[in-house]
Amino acid sequence: MQNNKVGEINEDVTAGSSSLSECAYVDRHNQLANIIHQQIAIKYKILVRNTPPYSRCKPQPVLKSANKILYLDRSVITDTTVDFSRPDTAPIDRENKTAVVIDIAVPLAQTFPKPRQRKLRKMKTWPWK
Repeated sequence: MQNNKVGEINEDVTAGSSSLSECAYVDRHNQLANIIHQQIAIKYKILVRNTPPYSRCKPQPVLKSANKILYLDRSVITDTTVDFSRPDTAPIDRENKTAVVIDIAVPLAQTFPKPRQRKLRKMKTWPWK
């Protein structure tokens, strides 16, 4: 029986090989992180709306405007020591003194609980206020 759904085919192929699975996960994860990073930069007016699509540009790890900073895959300095200080992206609003930590998981359907639990464990170590 032929499966016409590409996503299902990819999951079937990558589920059979841990090295393929890891490679597929990292590629999917980085693509999604780049999309989110670019859309936040457009929302914060750091990038203009007609910026080329994420697939045709290499995102900068640090983007700045007068009162906003946007990190991509960079360590974040905190007041206290945390085990995991490198979120996928972190928009910082200097004017309002706020930051959002965005850590992405893009699991295959059959592996969904593992990455979710791992991300929740990481977030528990952050000094939330």
